[in-house]
Amino acid sequence: MKKDNNGNKAKTSPGKHYFLGLMIVLTIIYIVDEISSNMNSSMQPYVLIDLFKVPGGNVLSPEYAKAVSTATLLSIPGYCFMFLNPFYKALADKWGRKLFLIVNTTVMGLGLLVCFLAPNYYIYVIGVLMVTFVMTNDMQVMYIMETAPEHHRAKLCSITKAIALAGVSLIGVCRKLFYNPEVFSSWRYVFIIPAVLGIAVGLGSIPFVRETPVFLYRKNNGSVSSENDYKKSENGGVVPAFRFIFRNRQMRSICFAGFIFCLATGITSYYTTITAAGVSGGVLTNADIDLFMIVYPFVNAIVTFFSGFFSDKLGRKKASILLSGIAALGLFIFIFGARLGWGGLAIALG
Repeated sequence: MKKDNNGNKAKTSPGKHYFLGLMIVLTIIYIVDEISSNMNSSMQPYVLIDLFKVPGGNVLSPEYAKAVSTATLLSIPGYCFMFLNPFYKALADKWGRKLFLIVNTTVMGLGLLVCFLAPNYYIYVIGVLMVTFVMTNDMQVMYIMETAPEHHRAKLCSITKAIALAGVSLIGVCRKLFYNPEVFSSWRYVFIIPAVLGIAVGLGSIPFVRETPVFLYRKNNGSVSSENDYKKSENGGVVPAFRFIFRNRQMRSICFAGFIFCLATGITSYYTTITAAGVSGGVLTNADIDLFMIVYPFVNAIVTFFSGFFSDKLGRKKASILLSGIAALGLFIFIFGARLGWGGLAIALG
């Protein structure tokens, strides 16, 4: 048995088999994360029709427009709690990545379960906020970044995310299997399988996941003095992070760009309302929506898969510009396709 310089039993580093198993577990957790984060957007019109009792289920009606406005207003106060998210995420520097990987995944499942059981939109919003609060932490990404070899991190992140995005097609499959347009409350059954999956995966990952070597190293060796490496400090947290952002020009620019990106992508969360409007307007059919919700995650997955290779080959800046152009083109195709009735496959490609 190997011993260190002090005569203590040395810890052996995880082998290749553990890393392979870890990547499988992280990929499954990533799938749960993506399904959970897309569930509200994917099922939005059907939830609103049922919980706000929209007559006839017509998304072009004044009652539905009022439901959207009310739902948006009810969500705003809850999202104020998202300001606590950086403080919550910083706890992973103190208590470790494993705990929060498990907790976040389990809470996603519990949040979907709350949505499934919600008797009204107030309770439904609580479930959505539970999912939203933990999904932004992306602890599975941190695991990859702190466990994978440095020269493979971008590719592994893009590959696992691509697989996870393809898994979002399960929402479309569940919708096709369980949702009946004539029974407005049937949207609930689309939530139950992802809810159970999230809880099971979160708790089931406990014996299969170890703490990341980067966290263990920092915990055992203390902090470092470099400001640019503030995140390596055991005491690094929200305040040092904000201080670093304001002092570092590149980080300020990245945060500003990220803020603009979040504002722009917030509008796209209403994509199912747009497609449902196409059905109510007679330019799309329910079959088109079923096809769209199954195919578009695979399109998203393909683009995401190659994004890591673009990033490594072209550099982060050029890859960002290229992918932004692809996103703008896709949004154009989706909007006009849903408006003019180009069919489920065309708008899925968008």
